[in-house]
Amino acid sequence: MRLNCKSFLYKFDLIGPNSKLLIFKEERYKSIFSSILSIIIFLASVAFAITSLIEYFHYDNPVIIYSKDNDSETKRAINLNDTLLMFQLINTFSNNIINNSIGYYKVDYSILLDNGTYELIPLEIQKCELGKK
Repeated sequence: MRLNCKSFLYKFDLIGPNSKLLIFKEERYKSIFSSILSIIIFLASVAFAITSLIEYFHYDNPVIIYSKDNDSETKRAINLNDTLLMFQLINTFSNNIINNSIGYYKVDYSILLDNGTYELIPLEIQKCELGKK
């Protein structure tokens, strides 16, 4: 019973010292590999900071270009090398490509605004060709 009371009281001890595990009388284990790696990381950080500052001060008159992607004059095109997926309609029995007169994809870009307006913009789809971007 007395041990249970002690362990219960020990749970509320916030002032008592924390125990530490010491390795060779040190709190941290130090090695040659970690020292060399730390020096390399430190030197790389300093070199990056110096290079960034040189590039920052090198350009006296930076050119600022403002572009608004939500205007109606901007031509929106997605290159094939920027896409993650490409689709093609294939006949599963003969493994031949399906002709556009039988089946094709149609893509719309839909915009739903907070004020309740809804707009569908048709997107142009181009056929995949070898070497075409």
